[in-house]
Amino acid sequence: MPSPDTPQSKNLRDLLEELQKREWVLAATDPRLGTLNFGEIVPDLNGFALLLRKLARSDLAAVPVNRIQSIINSLRQFTALLEKIQRFEITRENPLQDRNQLQDSIRDSFQDLFSLSAPVISFSAASESDLESLQATVSNQARSAVQEELSRSQTAVRDLQEASHLANETVEAIKRAAAQGGVSTHARIFLSQADEHRTQANRWAVATAITALITVCWGAVALWWIPVPPDSSTAVIVQEALAKFIVFSGLSYALLWCARNYSANRHNYVLNKHRENSLATFETFAKAAEGDPEIKSAILLQATTSIFAAQATGYSTKEPEVDQPSKIIEIMRSAKGS
Repeated sequence: MPSPDTPQSKNLRDLLEELQKREWVLAATDPRLGTLNFGEIVPDLNGFALLLRKLARSDLAAVPVNRIQSIINSLRQFTALLEKIQRFEITRENPLQDRNQLQDSIRDSFQDLFSLSAPVISFSAASESDLESLQATVSNQARSAVQEELSRSQTAVRDLQEASHLANETVEAIKRAAAQGGVSTHARIFLSQADEHRTQANRWAVATAITALITVCWGAVALWWIPVPPDSSTAVIVQEALAKFIVFSGLSYALLWCARNYSANRHNYVLNKHRENSLATFETFAKAAEGDPEIKSAILLQATTSIFAAQATGYSTKEPEVDQPSKIIEIMRSAKGS
């Protein structure tokens, strides 16, 4: 049997110490995820924290090396899935389906980790007299020890249920805070951006008008005030025409540049103003869908897409494709059928 200071045991204890310092529930209930948060797996995350504490207190002296290594691999696999929550973006394609698949993977991985760790925890919880009795024969004392461990497991389950209840209350509090504070904060950000782009658009509009006036004036001057003498040679005519054309080309380019900057800033102003208005009405949609969680998820998904996706404004030459109403109906049907 390996000693307590074997490389596998040391690696496991170092990993347990590192993981116990990390907070997993906050990432799962991040307000930026809205209704696409991972609140449903909060009980599993609390169970994972409890499992880490029990493993850290376990005696690994008699645990086979292969079992310890399997627990290490399972821990790393589980934490790798949890780290995907921190990188989860609601703007990706099919975020609801990706969220559900990730939750299922986390549940399955936690089940595997629990199956590997439970015998180690139970073995460590037994007394030395119980171990001697188990090594000699299956006696009444051994069965009592098993019953005692079952009782402890039931207590752990009750602890997990209580933790789940507290986690649900925390999630609800976070949702209320997000609805009251987060939405209005983001609305002010978009409003500030809209005002900035409107100011820039007004400046470029003035520059466009001035440049257009100068271009027209130069055209009039070149035609009527700087005429080419009728008796001029071909070389002189070409020279005069080329000089006027160069000036006219520069003015035309400046006019086009000012017009493009005006369109770009006006496009950004309309887009940010649309987002500010959408966020101002976001809470109304959220309250209107309180009855059915599935319909609420579908409606809020479409509302979020409407807020953060690119919209057609009429000021850009490359307008994005706007979702048709049939897509909303498809989302509603998929939500009801899931």
